[in-house]
Amino acid sequence: MESALYEWFVCNQQHTNISGELLKEKGNIFVRHLYPEAISFEFSNGWLEKFKQRHAIRSFRRFGESGSVDIEKIKASLPSIREELDKWAWKVIYNMDETGLFYRMQANNSFTTKQLEGRKQNKERITIVICCNGDGSDKLPLWIIGRVLKPSKVSLLVGIVNVVASWSIDVKPHTIKNCFKHCKIRTDCADDSEVTKELDEEDQRIVADLRNQIKELYYNNQMDMDVFLDHPNEQQIVYALTEE
Repeated sequence: MESALYEWFVCNQQHTNISGELLKEKGNIFVRHLYPEAISFEFSNGWLEKFKQRHAIRSFRRFGESGSVDIEKIKASLPSIREELDKWAWKVIYNMDETGLFYRMQANNSFTTKQLEGRKQNKERITIVICCNGDGSDKLPLWIIGRVLKPSKVSLLVGIVNVVASWSIDVKPHTIKNCFKHCKIRTDCADDSEVTKELDEEDQRIVADLRNQIKELYYNNQMDMDVFLDHPNEQQIVYALTEE
């Protein structure tokens, strides 16, 4: 049982944080599977300490994110990376990385005249960027990645209010027509009245559906759909230059 437990420990220690309670529980599972008729075994703290001593198991604190890197892929990519780097001098090759700085966090240990109670650590942090070239001759100043105090974003509610405000004003039909022309949606070769008269039954159904949806929005100063679709010819907006 102990050999199976140790083999499981070795296979999972790289990707899983294994605690003493987890080891005892896993040992209990191995006992039930390997010796179903055996009397239940008590995995005490004393057994755990002896198991750790027999297999040279110690407790370490994990730091950073290097454990999430696929070592095999890194080894396979190293030859091509070195080949590319050999084309350049070390002074023009830069490496940049970011890390967190807990600038308000105090040390874990402190000199005192008596035992004092602990306090909650202030985990306020900033993200700094470190950049340096290959031979260390150019160490760039630290960059700080900050946040905007008031992000300039438009929420859904603000967007709805802006849309309502835009369509509540007195929008002239020729204004919409000019917008359609500039956006290449329509051209001057089409006669608006003729296009509207030639609407088939499917188009009429779409227009009626659109009209009903606009009525449900409860806009002030609603534009009539007929005015929107059958607007008059635009007035001339560009005039020839005169001597005046």
